[in-house]
Amino acid sequence: MNDIQKILILAGCSLKKNGLKHQIWYSPANSKEFPISKDEQTIKEK
Repeated sequence: MNDIQKILILAGCSLKKNGLKHQIWYSPANSKEFPISKDEQTIKEK
């Protein structure tokens, strides 16, 4: 599990679909689904 997945789970979001290049997450806060690119799923320190 990567950084963004951990943050989304802590925020109450859930993984709906796991595609080839994207994951579709669901947010109960606004009842919407949104994509997260698998290429950019780590938070980089500046």
